[in-house]
Order: sequence, then structure tokens, then C-alpha cells
Amino acid sequence: MAIKQIGKFNLDKIQQGIKKQKQTLIPNEVAKVAIKDFTDNFKEQGFDGDPWAKRKKAKNYPILNNTGKLKNSIKAIIKTFRKIIITATADYAKYHQSGTGDIPARPFIGQSDDLTIKTEKEIIKILDKTIKINLKKR
Repeated sequence: MAIKQIGKFNLDKIQQGIKKQKQTLIPNEVAKVAIKDFTDNFKEQGFDGDPWAKRKKAKNYPILNNTGKLKNSIKAIIKTFRKIIITATADYAKYHQSGTGDIPARPFIGQSDDLTIKTEKEIIKILDKTIKINLKKR
């Protein structure tokens, strides 16, 4: 026998609300958090607290941010509850991310402890709101 209601709380409604958020809202919002984190690296001029390598010759614009094309090419290409893939679509992105013989690696996309904390907070915020909304629908 499944428990469907405890006191005045309808657990089925809460479960349905969470399932709905899991399918669309959570992946979309987590992707937004990650994209913002990655684009902020261009302002911070580094990744995960590590500054990017300095240029050999000084320029009058920030590193990796002459035109903004690289930063603006960061997109989520897959957004599901189980997998979110974010990439930079600029054709030269991989050379800056990983480096070459002539260009030092200046990573701007990747997993970090800070990003994990930010995405976990976003998921908790969504689930908390979903539970509260569904508790009010008694």
C-alpha cells in the first residue's frame, strides 16, 4: 500500500511537481548558471581561481576578449536532467582551452568546485519552490 497523503500534504502532487521541474526547468536553469560561470571567466581573466597566462606582448584589450566572439559562443547543446553539455562553438575555442605549442592553455570551460556549489544551490532553490507551491495546492 503506497502512502499518497500524510496529514494535509499530498505527496503525489509534490512528486508530480518535482518530475515536471526535473524535465525542463532544472536542466535549463543549471545550464544558465554554468554558462554565466564560464562567461564570467573572461571578466576574471582566469578559471577556477587560477589566472590565465599573461601575453608575450601587451594589448589594449583583455586576454581572450578582443571581439567577444569566443565568450559569446558558449552555448548549451544538450540539456537533460542526466546530462548538460556546454561548449564554445567558436572554431578556435579548443586552442585557447587546451593550448598549443605556441598558445598557452587558458581554460574557460570546465567543472569546478565553485560551479558544483552554484548548480547545487540552484537545484535546491527550484525544488524548494516546487515543494512550497505544491504544498499550497492542498
